[in-house]
Amino acid sequence: MIISRVEGGLGNQMFIYAMGLALSLRSQQSLMLDISNSNYESGDRFGRTFRLDQFCLRATIADPTLVGQYSRSSRYFYWRRKLSNYLPISRRPIIEEPRVNPLHRHSISPQGTTYVIGYWQDEAFFADCQENIYLDFTYKKPFSETTQALANLTHSERTAFIHVRRRDYPFRLTINYYRAAITKLQREYQVTKFFVFGDDPAWTQQHLFPLGNMQFLDQANSRSEHEDLWLMAQFRFGIIANSSFSWWAAWLAAKRYPDALMICPSTWGYLTNPSRRFQQLASQFEPA
Repeated sequence: MIISRVEGGLGNQMFIYAMGLALSLRSQQSLMLDISNSNYESGDRFGRTFRLDQFCLRATIADPTLVGQYSRSSRYFYWRRKLSNYLPISRRPIIEEPRVNPLHRHSISPQGTTYVIGYWQDEAFFADCQENIYLDFTYKKPFSETTQALANLTHSERTAFIHVRRRDYPFRLTINYYRAAITKLQREYQVTKFFVFGDDPAWTQQHLFPLGNMQFLDQANSRSEHEDLWLMAQFRFGIIANSSFSWWAAWLAAKRYPDALMICPSTWGYLTNPSRRFQQLASQFEPA
């Protein structure tokens, strides 16, 4: 079986699941998710919890007694991790992202029970399993009538979404990136209205309002992050932040619409590779 350790927020969890599913399908083994060795129960410093339970996944949650051997505090696990890295990748009982040769990203097929650690924020790790991943990231239940009504607006005129990530985040994109992306969509694709999602309403309204026809949907208390993810995935045009959350919104939108145009920054601040479906624009971070 494949056992993937789940960590981070929703976007990170989706990358981890995608990698685990790809390994599961290639090796024809079942997939289990380890949430016992994450920080969710003891208290994640950002208040994050396991968020994949709203999707139609084909994985099961691993029993804590099964994954207890993979505890971070276990000296036995520590040495197993060290020794595992000396084996061929397909025979490792523990696969860790930093120890994977980039040339093997698309072809890893484990033999036997394998514990998987990492964030795997590169489409190449699961490029051969995209249709399965797209299906698994279907929601179990429909969203509220209010959310459905917002989704209908995305089809009524030439619209795009904008996602801004700033709160508790060291890699804040400058306004120049958003200005250039908005101008591109307005001039080249005749986009007439933008729906703004994000975690900093004051900044978005101050800096984005002058740039076009904006409807601000920043972190509304009545909507969950799953609703925002689903809403963003309804657009044919999008401008994403250097965020794994909006990466997945753009990826799902590009799978939904073959003619979609998703603009992403050229700088991310951490090891994330843009999808080949995204169009990169030059970007910089605000001074620390």
